[in-house]
Amino acid sequence: MRWRYIVGAWGPVVVWMGVIFLVSAQTQLPRFVLPGVPMPTDKGLHMLEYAILGALCYRAVVRTLTVRYPMLWSFGVGVTYAATDELHQRFVPGRSSDLSDWVADAVGVLLGLIVARFLIRRSGAVRRGFQ
Repeated sequence: MRWRYIVGAWGPVVVWMGVIFLVSAQTQLPRFVLPGVPMPTDKGLHMLEYAILGALCYRAVVRTLTVRYPMLWSFGVGVTYAATDELHQRFVPGRSSDLSDWVADAVGVLLGLIVARFLIRRSGAVRRGFQ
């Protein structure tokens, strides 16, 4: 498999993990307010950021790995990163580590996987990889 293909599949995952890490390293998160648009809850934001990660992980796994259960592998990557992110937040002043945040992250990963799987199957994209 070409390195460019692997980087194209896993690069977005790594970049998004970096974005999550940088946001988690902030002592205070900025509030974005749009007129007429309700602000998502803290748990909603957790689910959203990890739904994106879950979708990106699933895309990368089905493109580069030949594993029997790609959703399980993708879920494992996502929730493991979520656990390390919660651990990271424990050491950031003004932030805390919370099991309920990790659960929201895990739910987000699962939702992202479901959406990505649906979209990939619907598009008729052929699973590529070391086949």
